[in-house]
Amino acid sequence: MTLQDIKDTIEDYVHAAKLCIEAGFDGIEIHNANGYLLDQFLCDNINKRTDAYGGSTENRARLTLEVTDAIVAAIGADKVGIRFSPFGFFQDTQPSDIIGQYGYAMEQLDIRGLAYIHVIEPRQDLQNSEVTKIQRLKDIAKERGISEDNLLSIRPFREIVKNTPLITNGGFDATNAAPAIENSEADGIVYGRYFISNPDLPQRLAKGLELAPYNRNTFYSSGNEGYTDYPVYADSKL
Repeated sequence: MTLQDIKDTIEDYVHAAKLCIEAGFDGIEIHNANGYLLDQFLCDNINKRTDAYGGSTENRARLTLEVTDAIVAAIGADKVGIRFSPFGFFQDTQPSDIIGQYGYAMEQLDIRGLAYIHVIEPRQDLQNSEVTKIQRLKDIAKERGISEDNLLSIRPFREIVKNTPLITNGGFDATNAAPAIENSEADGIVYGRYFISNPDLPQRLAKGLELAPYNRNTFYSSGNEGYTDYPVYADSKL
């Protein structure tokens, strides 16, 4: 990307955010996860730039911060959240210093008054099982001579993010969300897959009702099932 490309891209983010607010959304979430553009800039195994957007930890975070600041200026900080996947490897994102790189970005964002910072759990993986993912993180910790604790929990970022609500996602069901809140690991829990198969998820969680299983095979299919045909609890028991 040329510097003009970067400037144009920042304007695209702002334009999209404005359209969301005009359409009636309460706010937007900046997608800085899963190996997409902003995430690629953070990772030194991908970002080989030698200008102001590459090289150092601060430079690799520059685009994330500039995009965030531009959107905040356009729609207000209270309408902006941002999502990170620091432990993810999708599309080969693997910075040499996971806590240092993502921690720096979150530290800078923590003083901007955002609605929230969203961090995906280490166990969550778009391609591998939870067991496989955890083992890979343990292997990386051993290879780099760092504590496994730094790669198996979002707690290192909880210690960095002091002023902004920290929410988390990945592998939560009806049994393990409350402990994460009670242990102060996060301020809120985000559900994705179970919200697909349980359109009445908040009510089920509040009342301790059984959660309907989801079918991953239909998540990204173009068929007629998988998103809108899951019944609410009362109907599923008829």
